[in-house]
Amino acid sequence: MNCRRKPLPLHTKEVQLAEAIPKEELYNWSLKNVLVLFLVQYRALAPSTLQSVSTSHLIADKKVAAISNNNNAINAKEKRGALKYPKEFIKYLTTELENISMGRNPDYQEQLFRGTFAAFYNTISKPYIMKQMKESRRIEDLFLIFTSSVSSELTKRLGSFESNLSDEISVSFIDLCKSILIARQLLSPSSEFIAHLDMYKSKIRSRTDILTAKRVSKGSEKFDFSSFPLLKIFASVFKVAYPKVLLDAENVFPTIDESAIFKDITILIDDLQNDACKYSHSVLDFSNYKAYSTYKTRELQILEQHRKIMLRLNPLLSEIYNSNHGINSNKTLEPTLTCIPPITRPYFRQLLALCLQYRSTITDPSEEKNVSTFIRECSIYWRILPSSRLALSMELAREYFQKDMISMMDVVIYFEELSKVTKEYENIYWPKVDVSMLKAALIGIRNTLLQKIKASLLNILNNKKSNYHNPLALLEICVENGKFVSEDLNPKAELISIALSLQEVCHEIFSKEFNVSSRESSSNGIDEILLHSRALNDRVEFIQKTCPDTIYGIISLPSLFTSVALPSYIASAMEVTKAHLQSNAQGDLDALTNDMIDAYSDLKKMINLLRFYHKDEYELGNFEGFFQPFVDSWLNNVEVNANHWLQGALRKDNFDTLNKEAACSSSIIDLFHAFHQSFRTLLNFEWEDTLCNARFFTKFFRIVYIVLSKYTSWALKTFFDEANKKHESMELRNESESSSSSSWLSKARTMLSGAVEVLPFHFSTFMCILLNNVHYAIQAYEELESKIDLQELVQALDQAESTKVQKLSTTNYLYTVRVIRGENLQPDNAGKIRTSYVVLTDNRGKRIGKTRPIHSMNPRWEDSFEIKAKDSLIITANLWSKGKFGDHEIFGRCSFPLTPKVYGDYIAREDWLNLSPNGELLLRIEMEGEKEHIGFYVGRTYHDLERSQSEMIRFIVNKMEPVISQNLSMSTLRRLLSGSWMDFDKTMTSVTSLFNRATLTSFSKKEDQKKEDHELTDVEIESAINDLLDFFDVNFSVIARHLSKDVFITVMSYVWDEVMCTIEDLLLPPVSAKPIDRKPLSENQVNIVYSWLQFLKDYLHANGEGVKLSVLETEHYLELLKIREYYDKPTDELLEECEKITSHLYHSSRLINKSPGNNPEISSLAKLSNKEIYRSGTIKKYVPQVQQTTEGELERNERIILRILRMRSNSKRFLLKHFQRKDKLKMADAMRNGYVMPLGHLKNA
Repeated sequence: MNCRRKPLPLHTKEVQLAEAIPKEELYNWSLKNVLVLFLVQYRALAPSTLQSVSTSHLIADKKVAAISNNNNAINAKEKRGALKYPKEFIKYLTTELENISMGRNPDYQEQLFRGTFAAFYNTISKPYIMKQMKESRRIEDLFLIFTSSVSSELTKRLGSFESNLSDEISVSFIDLCKSILIARQLLSPSSEFIAHLDMYKSKIRSRTDILTAKRVSKGSEKFDFSSFPLLKIFASVFKVAYPKVLLDAENVFPTIDESAIFKDITILIDDLQNDACKYSHSVLDFSNYKAYSTYKTRELQILEQHRKIMLRLNPLLSEIYNSNHGINSNKTLEPTLTCIPPITRPYFRQLLALCLQYRSTITDPSEEKNVSTFIRECSIYWRILPSSRLALSMELAREYFQKDMISMMDVVIYFEELSKVTKEYENIYWPKVDVSMLKAALIGIRNTLLQKIKASLLNILNNKKSNYHNPLALLEICVENGKFVSEDLNPKAELISIALSLQEVCHEIFSKEFNVSSRESSSNGIDEILLHSRALNDRVEFIQKTCPDTIYGIISLPSLFTSVALPSYIASAMEVTKAHLQSNAQGDLDALTNDMIDAYSDLKKMINLLRFYHKDEYELGNFEGFFQPFVDSWLNNVEVNANHWLQGALRKDNFDTLNKEAACSSSIIDLFHAFHQSFRTLLNFEWEDTLCNARFFTKFFRIVYIVLSKYTSWALKTFFDEANKKHESMELRNESESSSSSSWLSKARTMLSGAVEVLPFHFSTFMCILLNNVHYAIQAYEELESKIDLQELVQALDQAESTKVQKLSTTNYLYTVRVIRGENLQPDNAGKIRTSYVVLTDNRGKRIGKTRPIHSMNPRWEDSFEIKAKDSLIITANLWSKGKFGDHEIFGRCSFPLTPKVYGDYIAREDWLNLSPNGELLLRIEMEGEKEHIGFYVGRTYHDLERSQSEMIRFIVNKMEPVISQNLSMSTLRRLLSGSWMDFDKTMTSVTSLFNRATLTSFSKKEDQKKEDHELTDVEIESAINDLLDFFDVNFSVIARHLSKDVFITVMSYVWDEVMCTIEDLLLPPVSAKPIDRKPLSENQVNIVYSWLQFLKDYLHANGEGVKLSVLETEHYLELLKIREYYDKPTDELLEECEKITSHLYHSSRLINKSPGNNPEISSLAKLSNKEIYRSGTIKKYVPQVQQTTEGELERNERIILRILRMRSNSKRFLLKHFQRKDKLKMADAMRNGYVMPLGHLKNA
């Protein structure tokens, strides 16, 4: 290969060569290029044809789609390939053409027309053309062959080309085609193909009307430049007046003809074929020979296609060129180019620069498209490779982008063009200079984008809105396109440098705007901290909102700013805080505390913000230790203010219901609103020292405990005061009513029967609101507690207690003594039942409390009393009898100790104590520790709230209990089964009859026989307790209107429990080893009792509208149902069953494993209780609930059997031995764990 040209110059030299080209010279060569395009288009070849040929490598026959001299009529872009003529069309067309040639068609007798049609007939009759037409079936290809034939034939016959005559012949040909298609019924007249032919015809005829502008004569032809749009674009690009461009075009155009164009194409082909490389690329311009060979082959194919197109336009060009220049004969004359510059790249670069400058100034999309078309068409004739055009465009885009002459959207367009070109031409086939130029352009664009990103980030740091997303997105495109030229454009190193620069800016911003310590001292430095912390927080939020992304994993602007500003700000703010403390140390402590709390809260927000971005990268020293005394002082202020909250809430409360659901008043709502305000403040401290945080919350919940204890005490006192007022008014009213003569019978009945007269009681709205308030307090306190992790706080305190010596020298203990019931109490001297109550006193004679009076030989009080003590106590329980005329006397007494030695395991115990002289008393005693512990205060608060609620509800139930006991009693059963059921208050029978029924103590055998013979209906059984149901209707309707729904359901559950306890007392005596003179109920009596149980359950359930079944069907209810299974069994079976159960429990070590040392679950509870007992809502969080097991069911069955056996006369000895054995096991168990059982626990029969 003899290449006689050096490789293309380097990029910098090429730029110098381009800039050295005079503008006038560039103007002339560019004008020639435009005129060449005009001439080619005028010769019926669309300007896009050359371009399409150069990119698709298809044959020229598929590109020529115009009628000769009718370039505006038939455009190759119009529905190319979309419409095809029918298969039979060619056969009919050749027949008609043959008829015209032979003169058989009378419509085509003109000689010139016949000659041109005959020439066309001879052309398409050739086998290869006929085959091509049948395969293609496109009208454009057919017109191309027709125009070529017409052009050649007219030139031969006339010596020159006449466009008007060519137009007439073309119209005739279109009419011929149309008539064949319609006459032969190949297509309908309204088909799209026929419309396509009409469109061509109309364009050809309209062409003669636009030749009115200034025309240029060339021989016998006239040309109109004003219809060529690229000439206007040319004028705008070179900024020359359009009339001057037209004048210059007139002067230059005579030098432009088909022969000159054909000559230039032929010279380029010869230069490339001979490897002269004077006007084309050489092998040195490519990285390897394969790339050059590919380029050469492709370029020769394109140039050959161009030459064929020119020959079709004018078939004589080849002969004219050979005869005029003698290329084959005379080799001494070297041909020169006429319309193409000798070195096209520098000229094209300058032209491209002018075009891009002009395009950057226009906004019309169609105009931009015309400029792009102008660039592409010029590059095609000058043979600028697509890679060169792309590289030059990218290089100029880089230059103009750096100078802000074009926008980022313009750069995006260049990248889109880059992606298109790179899909068709791989870079391995590019000239080396193009690859190098593209690399440099991409690097320059990347650097420019990085600078724009940096500027945007600087604006964001300075609190200015800036869009960094667009340059970042464009940077990603640029980096991705760098792979095409094997260049790693990852900007990691540059971004690190930008990050360091931004870090310096952050230091400057902090020093200028947020350095509190450098400010002039003000009257209150805390105000400066609050002001600057708010501004700093706003700045961080703005940066986070504006720039939340991490750029290439290197620059996170929020993290960068906070890493500089926040640590410095926290340090400077601490200096100001310490200075403020020193200057105000002798001032108002409360004001100083508030200032320190405000400073801590703001600084804590800054610390949290710093850790959000940097976790634990920064050490802040003993930050919390400095503020801890002020938090303690703040809590002391809260404790002082808490009493004012309570007094203010009660003073403002009118005790009207504010909330329809809760039905509570304003005082409790206001009180908890104040609690929540302080609680949120304490919670927002977010104290990190878990032990210190636990102590803070311990102190806070102690304050809540104290305030709520005062509130519940006040509520209880007010509740009972209101109840006593109602009771006194009711007694006065009853006394006034009792003065009438109609009440003598009722008095007589009461006196003779020994029963207590049941007085009605009406509950006031005020009492209901107080109960609602207490219930609301429980719910609100649960919500308050749920907002902390109580278990974590308890564990922190417990760990501290296990490693440190307790500072408290003494410990307070809280005992809860529950007086459950009495049994076999001594009647009065007349043998009548007493109205009894219990009074508890300590060893100093101080009264602790008393139970309510109950008229029964086996009263069930269920009253609880709390006793606080540091040392052991001896408590005395005195049993008093309330006389009918106000006289009271003691008729029983017992004592028991309260000491940690007995109850130090914190497990509740139930003990039967023998009364002197007769009877027994059942007590439940439980001990709790009391010390500074959050678990204690939370548990005690729940305990006090629930105890207050329970006492209020118990008061309501106690007012109903006499009615329940009076209706669900043995006397009711007797009257029902005796058949003499009647209401004495309504029938007012004789006193004798009343006296006889009042003195009945047992059923006679005759009555039993009568009872067994008589079967009662459900209506009769239910009518026996109609008074009870009427009483429920009246009272439930009253309290339902004033109590909240939850409290009302709770009251109903208490009432249901009272009903079940009353029915249980009817069925069974309590568990005891002491014999009892009581007979079991008969079968009919048992049926009646269980019918009452079912009636009352259905009444309370109310078909699903009342109490839910899950509340009614409790363990107690299931135990009542279980009683019926054992009730009528023979004694021997019961004894055998009891022995089996006892043996099973003993062998499973249930009794033994209940000790804290053996049972893991109970042991964990005991260990936790040794520290603190957490009750009602707290203990359940830390101690797993012991599930009901088979042993539990066995114990329940054993208890039922023992209670039944107490009513069997032949089981006294068994009961005595059984309880003695169990007491010995309990004693051994207690001694094994270091505790002793209370004296008198073991009862002798």
